[in-house]
Amino acid sequence: MIEITGLRKEYEGNVVIDDLNFTAAEGEIVGIFGAKGAGKSTLLKMIMGITKPDEGRIAIDNKLISKNTNKDIAYVTSERALFYDMSTVEHMEYLRYYYPRFSEEIFNQYVQFFQLPINARLEKLSPEDIEKADIALAMAKNTKYLILDEPFRGLQPKERLRYLQTMFSNMREDRVILVAMRNSQGMK
Repeated sequence: MIEITGLRKEYEGNVVIDDLNFTAAEGEIVGIFGAKGAGKSTLLKMIMGITKPDEGRIAIDNKLISKNTNKDIAYVTSERALFYDMSTVEHMEYLRYYYPRFSEEIFNQYVQFFQLPINARLEKLSPEDIEKADIALAMAKNTKYLILDEPFRGLQPKERLRYLQTMFSNMREDRVILVAMRNSQGMK
C-alpha cells in the first residue's frame, strides 16, 4: 500500500503540490491526470525518493520511503532511464540479476505484444519502440509496485488505451499501479 499524507512541494515560490492525501491499496490502479506542469512527475519522483517533499509523509507498506522501499518498485520515467548503447535483450539480461522476481517469460510476452526488435541497440530504435522496451522491462521486473510516468505518450490515444488495457488485464492481484498522464492523453 502507498499512503500519502499532507504532501506539499514548492519550486521557487510556485506550489506544485499542496496538501495531497491518498492511498493506493493492493489491486488498485490509480490514475494521476493533469496538465503539463501540474505536478504529476514531481509526485512520482517523491514516491521514488528522487525528490524530497517540503512537507508531508509518504509510506510504502507502512514504512517511510527509503532506498530499501524501492526494491519492489518498477518505475518508468518520462525521461527514459535506459542505456542507449545496449539492446533490449541486453537490458533484460542486466536487470534480471537485480530484480529477484524478474520474469523472462513476461519480458518475451511484451516483446512479442509490442513487436519489438530485441537485438538492436536502443539508439537505433524509434522513440515509440524505446517507450515500449522500457515498459516491457518494467513489466518483466514483476514487482509489487508499478509506477508509469506518461507511458506511450508518443502514440495515438486509441493505441495507447489498447496497450494499457492489455497490460492491466494481465496484472498480479497484489500489484499497485500508479499511472500519470496528461489530461489530453486520451484515457477514458
